[in-house]
Amino acid sequence: MHYLVDEEFARVSETALAGLGQPRFAAANHALDEALSHLDPGRQSGKALIRGVFEAVESAFLVVINQPKVNRLNAQSIDAHLKPILLARHAAYGEAQDKVDRAMEMFKAWVHSAHPFRHGAPLDQIHEAPIDLAIMSATQGMGFLRYLVVP
Repeated sequence: MHYLVDEEFARVSETALAGLGQPRFAAANHALDEALSHLDPGRQSGKALIRGVFEAVESAFLVVINQPKVNRLNAQSIDAHLKPILLARHAAYGEAQDKVDRAMEMFKAWVHSAHPFRHGAPLDQIHEAPIDLAIMSATQGMGFLRYLVVP
Protein backbone atom coordinates (compact mmCIF):
# COMPACT_ATOMS: atom_id res chain seq x y z
CA MET A 1 0.00 0.00 0.00
CA HIS A 2 1.29 3.48 -0.85
CA TYR A 3 0.02 5.77 1.86
CA LEU A 4 -0.92 9.23 0.65
CA VAL A 5 0.89 8.78 -2.65
CA ASP A 6 -1.68 10.09 -5.05
CA GLU A 7 -1.65 11.39 -8.62
CA GLU A 8 -0.41 14.79 -7.47
CA PHE A 9 2.55 13.32 -5.58
CA ALA A 10 3.36 11.08 -8.55
CA ARG A 11 3.25 14.09 -10.89
CA VAL A 12 5.50 16.15 -8.61
CA SER A 13 7.95 13.24 -8.35
CA GLU A 14 8.06 12.68 -12.11
CA THR A 15 8.52 16.39 -12.80
CA ALA A 16 11.33 16.66 -10.25
CA LEU A 17 13.11 13.64 -11.74
CA ALA A 18 12.70 15.04 -15.26
CA GLY A 19 14.28 18.33 -14.16
CA LEU A 20 17.35 16.42 -13.04
CA GLY A 21 18.02 14.96 -16.48
CA GLN A 22 21.18 16.96 -17.12
CA PRO A 23 24.45 15.09 -16.43
CA ARG A 24 25.52 17.71 -13.89
CA PHE A 25 22.58 16.68 -11.70
CA ALA A 26 23.38 12.94 -11.77
CA ALA A 27 23.99 12.73 -8.00
CA ALA A 28 20.75 14.57 -7.24
CA ASN A 29 18.85 12.37 -9.69
CA HIS A 30 20.23 9.21 -8.09
CA ALA A 31 19.44 10.44 -4.56
CA LEU A 32 15.86 11.35 -5.47
CA ASP A 33 15.26 8.05 -7.24
CA GLU A 34 16.62 6.19 -4.19
CA ALA A 35 14.51 8.33 -1.83
CA LEU A 36 11.32 7.56 -3.72
CA SER A 37 12.07 3.84 -3.56
CA HIS A 38 11.43 4.09 0.19
CA LEU A 39 7.73 4.43 -0.55
CA ASP A 40 7.60 0.81 -1.73
CA PRO A 41 5.76 -1.37 0.80
CA GLY A 42 8.75 -3.63 1.44
CA ARG A 43 11.14 -0.73 2.05
CA GLN A 44 8.81 1.96 3.36
CA SER A 45 10.65 4.44 5.54
CA GLY A 46 9.63 8.03 6.14
CA LYS A 47 13.06 8.82 7.54
CA ALA A 48 14.81 7.44 4.45
CA LEU A 49 12.41 9.37 2.20
CA ILE A 50 13.22 12.65 3.98
CA ARG A 51 16.96 11.90 4.01
CA GLY A 52 17.02 11.03 0.33
CA VAL A 53 15.04 14.05 -0.80
CA PHE A 54 17.30 16.24 1.32
CA GLU A 55 20.36 14.68 -0.31
CA ALA A 56 18.89 15.32 -3.76
CA VAL A 57 18.14 18.95 -2.93
CA GLU A 58 21.56 19.45 -1.35
CA SER A 59 23.31 17.90 -4.36
CA ALA A 60 21.41 20.12 -6.81
CA PHE A 61 22.03 23.15 -4.59
CA LEU A 62 25.78 22.53 -4.61
CA VAL A 63 25.78 22.27 -8.41
CA VAL A 64 23.72 25.44 -8.82
CA ILE A 65 25.77 27.62 -6.48
CA ASN A 66 29.07 26.25 -7.87
CA GLN A 67 31.13 27.17 -4.81
CA PRO A 68 33.89 24.55 -4.29
CA LYS A 69 34.42 25.55 -0.64
CA VAL A 70 30.73 25.02 0.22
CA ASN A 71 29.82 21.41 0.95
CA ARG A 72 26.55 21.70 2.89
CA LEU A 73 23.07 23.07 2.47
CA ASN A 74 22.30 25.34 5.40
CA ALA A 75 20.84 28.77 6.11
CA GLN A 76 24.19 30.52 5.76
CA SER A 77 24.98 29.00 2.37
CA ILE A 78 21.46 29.74 1.14
CA ASP A 79 21.80 33.41 2.06
CA ALA A 80 25.38 33.81 0.87
CA HIS A 81 25.24 31.88 -2.39
CA LEU A 82 21.73 30.99 -3.59
CA LYS A 83 19.95 34.22 -2.76
CA PRO A 84 22.17 36.35 -5.07
CA ILE A 85 21.58 33.90 -7.93
CA LEU A 86 17.83 34.12 -7.47
CA LEU A 87 17.87 37.90 -7.14
CA ALA A 88 19.66 38.04 -10.49
CA ARG A 89 17.21 35.52 -11.99
CA HIS A 90 14.24 37.64 -10.91
CA ALA A 91 15.78 41.10 -11.35
CA ALA A 92 13.06 42.13 -13.81
CA TYR A 93 10.40 41.83 -11.12
CA GLY A 94 9.72 44.97 -9.11
CA GLU A 95 9.36 43.10 -5.84
CA ALA A 96 12.14 40.57 -6.44
CA GLN A 97 13.87 41.25 -3.13
CA ASP A 98 10.72 40.63 -1.09
CA LYS A 99 9.69 37.54 -3.05
CA VAL A 100 13.16 35.98 -2.98
CA ASP A 101 13.49 36.76 0.75
CA ARG A 102 10.19 35.01 1.45
CA ALA A 103 11.07 32.03 -0.73
CA MET A 104 14.44 31.65 0.98
CA GLU A 105 12.80 31.76 4.43
CA MET A 106 10.54 28.88 3.35
CA PHE A 107 13.53 27.00 1.96
CA LYS A 108 15.52 27.48 5.17
CA ALA A 109 12.53 26.31 7.22
CA TRP A 110 12.33 23.15 5.10
CA VAL A 111 16.07 22.50 5.57
CA HIS A 112 15.63 22.97 9.33
CA SER A 113 12.60 20.64 9.45
CA ALA A 114 14.50 17.84 7.70
CA HIS A 115 17.48 18.08 10.02
CA PRO A 116 16.32 15.72 12.83
CA PHE A 117 15.79 12.90 10.33
CA ARG A 118 19.29 13.17 8.89
CA HIS A 119 20.98 11.85 12.02
CA GLY A 120 20.95 8.72 14.14
CA ALA A 121 19.35 8.21 17.52
CA PRO A 122 20.20 6.24 20.67
CA LEU A 123 19.40 2.54 20.40
CA ASP A 124 16.47 2.78 22.82
CA GLN A 125 14.65 5.26 20.57
CA ILE A 126 12.78 4.60 17.36
CA HIS A 127 13.73 7.43 15.07
CA GLU A 128 11.34 7.00 12.16
CA ALA A 129 9.30 9.73 10.51
CA PRO A 130 5.56 9.15 10.22
CA ILE A 131 4.88 8.48 6.54
CA ASP A 132 2.37 11.33 6.18
CA LEU A 133 4.93 13.80 7.57
CA ALA A 134 7.60 12.34 5.29
CA ILE A 135 5.42 12.69 2.20
CA MET A 136 4.66 16.31 3.09
CA SER A 137 8.38 17.01 3.55
CA ALA A 138 9.28 15.19 0.33
CA THR A 139 6.65 17.14 -1.61
CA GLN A 140 8.04 20.43 -0.34
CA GLY A 141 11.60 19.33 -1.01
CA MET A 142 10.79 18.35 -4.58
CA GLY A 143 9.20 21.76 -5.10
CA PHE A 144 12.42 23.43 -3.98
CA LEU A 145 14.38 21.01 -6.15
CA ARG A 146 12.39 22.01 -9.23
CA TYR A 147 12.92 25.69 -8.42
CA LEU A 148 16.68 25.17 -8.06
CA VAL A 149 17.20 23.43 -11.38
CA VAL A 150 15.21 25.90 -13.49
CA PRO A 151 17.70 27.72 -15.71
